[in-house]
Amino acid sequence: NIFNIFPMFEKIKQTLIENNCYNMSKYAFLQHKFRQFAFFFFAIPEDLREDFFNEAKKDLMKDTDFDVNIITKLKDFPLLFAFRNLSAKEFYEHYKAAVV
Repeated sequence: NIFNIFPMFEKIKQTLIENNCYNMSKYAFLQHKFRQFAFFFFAIPEDLREDFFNEAKKDLMKDTDFDVNIITKLKDFPLLFAFRNLSAKEFYEHYKAAVV
């Protein structure tokens, strides 16, 4: 189930926190996380995209609160801003050429 990616990343985050590694790896973790969300968004069937996108947006909001001070420290931060500002359909239309 593609939606298992969300609890999987939460488990990774908790492991980083428990091992006192989250603060020093937070930006790499977030960068990898939202790239994976974008990758899976384009890999899943069309009928699942909107639900997946909305769940990804909610998950990213939980970790970043879409705080500009966090987001702009990430490589590819425009992709994360796109998650925040676009609908699933708009995101697909904007980035599909880069993926195909």
